[in-house]
This record gives sequence, structure tokens and C-alpha cells, in this order.
Amino acid sequence: MEQINKILENQFFNLVAAKWYTPIIVFGFLFTLLYVRIRSRMMHNKAQSYGVNVALAASPYFASQSPELVCANWSTYRWVATNWGFKNKYRSFRAVLNFKKSNDPLFFFMDYMTPSVNRLQLELKFKAQFEGYACIVNNKQVQSFIKLNKDVIYRLNPTKNQGKQQLCESFTGLVQIIQDQLKSELKENLEILCLNNNELKLQIKLPTNQNDIIKVVQNMMQIADKLMEMELTEQQTRQNNKKLEQSLKVTKTLKQQQQVEQDEQQVQMKIDEIAKQLEDPAVSPAEKQKLQMKLDTYMQKERMRMSKKMAAQMGMGNIGGGNKKGQRTMVMK
Repeated sequence: MEQINKILENQFFNLVAAKWYTPIIVFGFLFTLLYVRIRSRMMHNKAQSYGVNVALAASPYFASQSPELVCANWSTYRWVATNWGFKNKYRSFRAVLNFKKSNDPLFFFMDYMTPSVNRLQLELKFKAQFEGYACIVNNKQVQSFIKLNKDVIYRLNPTKNQGKQQLCESFTGLVQIIQDQLKSELKENLEILCLNNNELKLQIKLPTNQNDIIKVVQNMMQIADKLMEMELTEQQTRQNNKKLEQSLKVTKTLKQQQQVEQDEQQVQMKIDEIAKQLEDPAVSPAEKQKLQMKLDTYMQKERMRMSKKMAAQMGMGNIGGGNKKGQRTMVMK
């Protein structure tokens, strides 16, 4: 009995002696861990990128990095970054990647708290000339995917003999560009989802070899760069066309103004010429009467033109002129 009392009085047992609230702390921690795991699994069903969302971008910064830097620490940490070099929300895409196991104790905790994903997924949002719903997946999953989403999607097949302009105007053109960029060994595992709001998702099943993973990532980056280049080119083309239309409108307006000024000068010259002929005593009365009628016609047209011009400047609409009460006309002498 004395030996038992000595053991109980040992300092080690005094340090670890459970208090009344110890079970609450232990069970609280376990239930918290369980709740976070269940919650993460629920979120994973809604969005596969939950917890393992790695944001990349088709910017010169990312494209110029070495493969080692691109994939650095991906096997251990969840690295999140968005919109490298691009402020526009639609110029970004995210990658979801499975992580190799590590001896780092932090990895085991993170791997338990968040679900693992064995696919590389790029999500690209961009502005294009088309909107709608579409779905393009690999042949092994077409039927099952269509059954689940048949109310909002339809299947499209890539077409041949399309120009660059046509490629930019159709979902099938995008798929053709993507497949042209992909290597043959990657095409079988490619899944492409084109959703509404001009959102494009690419998924490729990842290999187990780290070097092969780097190649897949680089290949997907090239696809994104190609799509970005195509979108920026089309956007610049539209901007250039818009500027060209504006310049043509300005040129047309200037030409119209020049034509109006020339017409005004010609009319004024004719009026002055007729007025001089009316003052000439050598002109017969019958001829002066014809000249006066001709002058009245010119004056009437000039008054109508001036009335319309003033109305347009004042924003009052078109006001027709003519011989009205109070208007003076030239009389034959």
C-alpha cells in the first residue's frame, strides 16, 4: 500500500493527472476535427477545388518561371494566389492538384482536414463573342455526365477547316485549339467543361511521376496562354474596328461640313451675281423679272437652310422657312 501511495505521489503522475475538464477538452478537439472534416467533404461535393485551390495565371511572370519554381512546395502546402499581372476578373484561372505524401507532420494534418484531388483542373474565365451552355468531356464519361446535367448542357464535337476568326466564335473552335495544343498521351484523360458566363474548365488526370506532373502543368499553361492570346487579339481587333468606325464617322462629318460650306459659297456667289444683273440698266424689264424670280427662289432656299441650321443648333428640330409675314423680299426696280 505504501508503494502504491509513493507511485501516486510521483511528480510525473501529478503533472498528467486529469482534471474534471480534461475530457471536455479532449472530446471538444475530436468533435471539432470531425466537424471540419465533414464540412470540408460537403464543400468538396459542391466545389472540387475546396481546400486545395491553387490559383495560377497566364501571365508573363508565371510563364517565365522554371518548372522547379512552378511546382515548388505543391506537395506539402496549399498555395493560393490570384490574377498575376491581370486586374480583370475574367483573366484568371485556377488549378487543383493532388499532393505527394511528405514526411512533414503538417502534411498529414492538412491531408486529413482537406480532401485530396487527383486531377489537374484549370478554370479560365474570359470574354468572348458567344454565351451559352455546353459540355465536352472524354468519351468514357459522356453518357453519365449528360444524364446528370441534361437539362442545361449539350454535347459539341470539334469541327475541321475553321479559320482563326471562326475558332474564336464557337465552343467547338475552343476545343479544337485545346486539342491541337495537347499531346496525344494527354488527350485520352482530358475533360473539358464549357459552362455559362464564358467559363471554361479543363481537367486532366495526373500521372504519379513528379516530372510528368510538371509536363502536364506546362502543357496546360500553354493552352491557357493560347486562349488568352486569342482573346486579347480578338479584343484588340474589336477595339481597332471601333476606332476605325469612329474615325470614319468624323471624316464623313467633316466632308459634309466642307460640302455645305462650298454649297453656301456657290449660292452666295449666284445671289451676288443676280443682284448685280438687276442693277444693270442695260437689262430689259422682262429679263429683270425672270432674274427677280430666280433670286427669290435662291433667297427662299437660303432662308430655309438657315432656319434648319439654327433649329439644329438650338435643338428645336427642323423648322421650315418660306415667305412669311414680316419677311422682306427684294423688289424689282
